[in-house]
Amino acid sequence: MSARVAVSFAVVLLFACPKRVAESRDQLVKRFAGGTVVTGGGPKKYTGSEVAVEVRFKDDSPSCIMMGAVQHARDDTHRWVWLEPTQGCPEWLAGRWWAELASGGAGWFVQDISTQAVEDAR
Repeated sequence: MSARVAVSFAVVLLFACPKRVAESRDQLVKRFAGGTVVTGGGPKKYTGSEVAVEVRFKDDSPSCIMMGAVQHARDDTHRWVWLEPTQGCPEWLAGRWWAELASGGAGWFVQDISTQAVEDAR
């Protein structure tokens, strides 16, 4: 493969990546409606403390529970966690997801979630 062909191939891949990221974000936004922490008392401030989140979807998928652990606590109202689906979650949710949890008037909720699974949990 000549250097010219290799550079052309790299440029094509570079321009294709943002489109794939946008599509995966769009797909997640179309499916994910939100989540509520169901761990009694909310997620603890300590690294490794367990958290359970009930996740809701915009399509006809039934809500399900994702389990994980706190990885970082910025303050009393924010936690960053790894979440993994449990039995009963849709197949497309397989893997490990990075999520930000926040505390509000109605309790703890998912403020943001990664656009795609970070790694396959299976």
